[in-house]
Amino acid sequence: MRKNLAALLCASLLVGGPTAALATQAGDNVILGGLVLGETTREAFRDQMDQKGYPVSQMTEDGFDWDEMSASCLGLPAQKIRIYHHPGDERGVVVAVAITFEKNFGSVNFKNFESSLQKKYGQPVRSVLPFVGNKEIVWTTDLMRITLREPHMSFEGTIEYVTRELDEQLRQSQENREQQKREQLDAMI
Repeated sequence: MRKNLAALLCASLLVGGPTAALATQAGDNVILGGLVLGETTREAFRDQMDQKGYPVSQMTEDGFDWDEMSASCLGLPAQKIRIYHHPGDERGVVVAVAITFEKNFGSVNFKNFESSLQKKYGQPVRSVLPFVGNKEIVWTTDLMRITLREPHMSFEGTIEYVTRELDEQLRQSQENREQQKREQLDAMI
């Protein structure tokens, strides 16, 4: 997950970087009891957690950095929370959050998170729930994409919150890379 988001954030820089913060609409982008995705800055989040006495660690790998904290600090039945900001944004606005939870027998954690997310965001726009295999459910709002994943061959699942702005940049970047690959193949054949 960390490498996926890091790679996606890197790819988004190629498409134009960050733009103006999103406006809050009916609290759709308020998560983790107060973090406003697309508006809260990294520094403001750290200050808020520091005031509550929750330790937040700054992590760095492959040129990317993010903040990480234990999910138990916020009372979530999960292992860790990662807070990502756009690498090109000097203000450090939070553009993505990943919550990692332990996969358990019968996918109980997955089902509990699914139920909670469905109560808040309604019916998902995409749901892939095979009896055996990778599970994924996606919700969208005007402000963000929420993805609940539980890979089959993993011990962990994730909930990802990504701003629509970043999601669009990532989608466009992926399309551009695929187009370049097709053009390279066409030139070689």
